[in-house]
Amino acid sequence: MFTLKDNKEIGAYLSKLIRARGYKSDRAFCKAYLEHEHREANDDEVRKMANRMSQMLRGAKGKGIQVYDLPVFCDLLGVTCEEILSAGTSFVQNGSRVTNYSIAFSKNPKVWEDYINREDKLILNPDEYGKTLIDYALDFKNYKLIKYLIKKNYIWFDSGKKDRYCMTFGAGTSIERRNPIDVDTFFQYTKLQEEQLRMDVIALAVKNKDKQILDELKAREIPELYYKVNFWNCSQLDFYENYSEDMIEQVIGASDEILDYFTDSFEIDLRIKFKDGIKRSNRFIFPYISEVLDGLIENNHSFTHIALKKCIKHNKKTYESLKKMIEESIEKELERYNFGDDEYLKQCRPEAINRVLSDFEYNENGRIIAFRGFAVGTGIVTNIACTNAESKDVKIQYLINELKKYFDKIVDIAAEYRLEDK
Repeated sequence: MFTLKDNKEIGAYLSKLIRARGYKSDRAFCKAYLEHEHREANDDEVRKMANRMSQMLRGAKGKGIQVYDLPVFCDLLGVTCEEILSAGTSFVQNGSRVTNYSIAFSKNPKVWEDYINREDKLILNPDEYGKTLIDYALDFKNYKLIKYLIKKNYIWFDSGKKDRYCMTFGAGTSIERRNPIDVDTFFQYTKLQEEQLRMDVIALAVKNKDKQILDELKAREIPELYYKVNFWNCSQLDFYENYSEDMIEQVIGASDEILDYFTDSFEIDLRIKFKDGIKRSNRFIFPYISEVLDGLIENNHSFTHIALKKCIKHNKKTYESLKKMIEESIEKELERYNFGDDEYLKQCRPEAINRVLSDFEYNENGRIIAFRGFAVGTGIVTNIACTNAESKDVKIQYLINELKKYFDKIVDIAAEYRLEDK
């Protein structure tokens, strides 16, 4: 049994399916519809079909999907009537043929294991719609299957080799390919390397309150942090290239335990080795923490005050560390002008300050700051939190103002020294 969705929801889901199945436009799908029914697919007929399809996809009143459309849609899109009419909230196995689609329905580890060990390695290849087993498992919210693949080490999203982190954390699979070596490569070298896939799995792990898997997925981190931290640099950075709205929505609505995990700060070690042998690292918070704060405040979530306090603590500590490093760097720079003449040294101070502050960077994309200290091996790279949301709760609004205060002090830190010069 499933719930019949309204015309708008069905139309929106149909539009999504049409794109997912590789049709470049609605007209291309209309042409395929006509050809499927052995009807004339000339420009005039395609136009008529496209007009009807447009009303259907918009969910126009009285212009919803018709009974005679369903068999054609199901065949062309490779889905069941239940999936279409429920707008993707109810799935039924389509046929008895063993496919990525059919296995994704199973809850039986024996079935999964048999499929993994098939000689034709269907699991490593996309089907006729370009979708893999894990794509369908995510569609059907079959978390048990995804977790099984992770726990059995059939797939991983973190290789553990930090020196190779770049655009991904080094996702891979232990499922053996067939010979020759250049077959069955799609799953490992295309699908698993999509950072968006990791985000989708994170969203499902959050929904299932699975903190252990979140740790294994490095759910609070993104690969970009690892190569930026080694260069004390925040330019040419795109935190939002693989932004997942679904993942953020899941985090905002998560339990206090999961929110506690996502609002904790964490350290990333530098790969650079310094002569003094001291291991250095930088502390970050969840790259999308500001969006999470916005959602928590707007939803009056009970965890809001804790999240704000943790973010204030991070911003305040960042400000204090940055301020200290700038002061130390100014003194280091002034050593070049120290000839025993205090008046001359005072005159040189503005130039030294400008030189030091020129090494401070702020990138609004990700709210990340960077400063390379003048002393060897010093510097800071981190992201800071802010929120544009407001609250009628006086205590929450006070915390919001505190957060913004330290955020502004960091971003405008040069202003403190301009005031000093005056």
